[in-house]
Amino acid sequence: MAEFVPSLLKEENSRLIYNLFADGKAYSKADISRLTGISAPTVIKIIDAHIQKKVLINTSGEEVNSVGRRPNMLIRNPKAYYAIGVDFQNGKVRVGLVDLAGVLVEVCEKPLRVPLSELLTNDVCRMIDDLIERNRVEKERVLGVGLGLP
Repeated sequence: MAEFVPSLLKEENSRLIYNLFADGKAYSKADISRLTGISAPTVIKIIDAHIQKKVLINTSGEEVNSVGRRPNMLIRNPKAYYAIGVDFQNGKVRVGLVDLAGVLVEVCEKPLRVPLSELLTNDVCRMIDDLIERNRVEKERVLGVGLGLP
């Protein structure tokens, strides 16, 4: 029998809500609760946490209800966080910056030099720093760096 772990359910609900926004559409908190089956209070807590992290942002309500005020619509903020990929192949090292939507923001490349340890400790680090600086990304907003080696 599987053990119930509240933190796992919280993570799963958070992931479910985050993934709902993958289609690029705007949703209200009521829409999210209805579409996911997650209770309204839980949706509100999770949405507030995502807004605090700037992963979701408010947009003006475009849908008009027949009665009452416009709903507060939310969309995913693809510029909230980034990842960096470093690829070594064909005699070059390429460093790319991608946003949360998977959009490639910028790529830079250099010829591979030997030894690899010097390339990793000097050139690649410098390339990453330059890429972050040129695109005005706060280092805290970079979630990780992935290396691709043949």
